[in-house]
Parts: sequence; structure tokens; C-alpha cells
Amino acid sequence: MSGFTKLVPEIIQSSIWNEPAEVRCVWIAMIATKDADGYVRGDVRTIARMANVSVDAASDALKMFQAPDPSSHTPDNEGRRIMPAPGGWIVLNHDLYRCHDDIYRERTRERVRKHRAKLESSDDVTLHETLQKRYPSASASESSKEGDCKGGTKRFKPPTPEEVAVYAKSIDFPLNPHAFIDHYAANGWKRGKTPIKDWEACVRTWKRTWEGEQTVKQNKRRGPNI
Repeated sequence: MSGFTKLVPEIIQSSIWNEPAEVRCVWIAMIATKDADGYVRGDVRTIARMANVSVDAASDALKMFQAPDPSSHTPDNEGRRIMPAPGGWIVLNHDLYRCHDDIYRERTRERVRKHRAKLESSDDVTLHETLQKRYPSASASESSKEGDCKGGTKRFKPPTPEEVAVYAKSIDFPLNPHAFIDHYAANGWKRGKTPIKDWEACVRTWKRTWEGEQTVKQNKRRGPNI
């Protein structure tokens, strides 16, 4: 399992550091194993095993992370830290550990926009060559966006919770639309590093995962065949 977390001061400066050791261990285990979307796979027993704590301690910690926390430094979601997702959990403040990279990328995009504005008001070819050499990736990204607007590939538009709920209902899938949207919005509507082009396909993928988990649960309840 590969994690997607940078060790930053906010971890030990958060209110959760005032909690018992078992709670801190569960939290560290979750943020250390979450993927690029802030998703942590596993039920309470899996979380307990990863954190090396008892199942009861893991269960109590998970309940605490889902409850409002007025002492939290991140007021979003009333201080809640996680929410259930199919087969696991979503770390709601996932972006906290990515903010520095996001700020850097936004500043880079802003510099590119300023250079492009100068280019449009100037006939100096040298300026255009300098822009391409200095920001090749960002320039390509901006050009791609312009192509989308001029009739190329249609630009992806994130769905609303209502749209997700309606589609999930149409395929008989009891999906929490807010959990679905939070899951992908946390990483800029990407699956890993690949931009999402069809969110309905993602819903169908979640449904297949959910159906597989339901089958496993039913088999466990039935017991072994004798």
C-alpha cells in the first residue's frame, strides 16, 4: 500500500494530539495510508491492525473522527475528520497536507497567465520562446484548456450531489452523493493522476466494488458449505 502524505507541523499541532495514544495511532495510520484522493481502504478491524491497537480502540477513534470537533484547527465539516465511503473512509482534511503543492501550482499558473497576457499585447517572438522554455508544462496545459473552449474535447464539469443521487438511483446503487463528490473533489477530480472524463463511469465502478463487498458479507453470514 502506498501512502500520499507529507509530514507537516499541522499534524502534531492539531487538537487530536491531545487525545490518548491509541487515538493518535489510528489517526497517523489513516493519514499515512490514504491515497491521492484521501481514501483509506479498510473496515474497523483493518484499521485496528494497521494502527496496532485493539478493535475497540479503533472503533472509538473512528467514531471520534466522524464527530464534530469545536477545537479543530480546520473548521470545515464542523471539525469532522473522516466520513464513510464504500469499503473504507475519506479523510476530509486531505487537502491540508497538499496545500503547499496546490499553492505552488496556482502561483505557477498565475505567472503563466501574466506572461501570456504580455505575449498577446506584443509582437516580440522572443517573449513567446522564453515562455515556452520556462513553463513548458504549464503552457501546454493552458493551450489544452483553450482547445477545449474552441470546440475540441468537451471540458469536464463536476456533477452536483443531486445529479449523482439521481444517476445512482437509476442503477439501483445506494450511494451517498456527498461522499462520492468529496472523494474526487479532494484531488481535483482525478483518479490518481488521471483527470476524470466520465463521472458516471466512476459511479458504476463504485457500484461494482460495493456489490462485491455485499457478496462477501452474505457469504460470511451463510457460513462455510458443509
